[in-house]
Amino acid sequence: MTHDELVERAGIWLRRVAGCKVVMTEISALCRSGEIPDAIGWREAGTVLVEAKATRGDFLADRNKAFRRDPSQGMGALRYFMAPEGLIKVDELPERWGLLEVRGRRVVMLAGPDPRRAYIRQSEFWHEQRATDCETAMLLSGLNRIRISMGDGEFRRVLHMRFQDRQAELLAGRQEGA
Repeated sequence: MTHDELVERAGIWLRRVAGCKVVMTEISALCRSGEIPDAIGWREAGTVLVEAKATRGDFLADRNKAFRRDPSQGMGALRYFMAPEGLIKVDELPERWGLLEVRGRRVVMLAGPDPRRAYIRQSEFWHEQRATDCETAMLLSGLNRIRISMGDGEFRRVLHMRFQDRQAELLAGRQEGA
C-alpha cells in the first residue's frame, strides 16, 4: 500500500470506527511543534491521531521527530500507527500508542483502546499532556479554509443552521441534481 492509500484508510477509520465528527488528513497549520498529522479526528471524547507508515524506514525515522521524543508536544489524545500487515510489531510501538494493521480491505486493531468507549480517558493510552493549541490551530485553519471558499455570508448562514435543516437542504440539492 502507498502512504496516500493508508492516509485515505485512516480518514475512513476515524469517521466510521472512531466516531470522529470532523476528520482532516495531511493539513498543514501553524503549529509550534511542526507536526503535520497524516489523519486527525475530533470527537466529544477528544482527538484521535493516526500516523500512516507504508515503509519500515518511515516508521523508524518517525522516532527522531521532536514531537515524538517529547510526547507532550505531539497531537492526539489517542495515537495510532496504521501500517500494512506485518510492517510494525506491537513491541516496537512508542509508549501509549496503538497499532492499526491493514489486511486487505480490513483494518485490524492490534494495540490500543477502542476509541468508541467512554472510558478511554482513563486508559493508559490517553495523552493528557499534548499540544492542544496545535490541535485547535489545525481545526481553526480548516474552518477558515471553508469560510474563505464559501464566503463570509454563506459560512455564517450554514454555521447557524440547525443540523437537521442543513441535512434537509443538502438532500434537496442532491435530488435536484440527480
